Amino acid sequence: MAYELNRSELFLFTKPQNRLLFSGAGFWPIAQAGQLAVLMENSSERLARFCRQLALYRQPG
Repeated sequence: MAYELNRSELFLFTKPQNRLLFSGAGFWPIAQAGQLAVLMENSSERLARFCRQLALYRQPG
């Protein structure tokens, strides 16, 4: 369905015990809240690239 809607940036929340299952499907962890939940996305580089872009806007002060 996401492909049909031209959505290439996918995110999901799951239980930490399902992390390996989704890693095998091409998702990488972004953040984890203890043993409650893990946030994952389908890009290993997108978050790092976004952080680098934000750094370009940083202003002293």
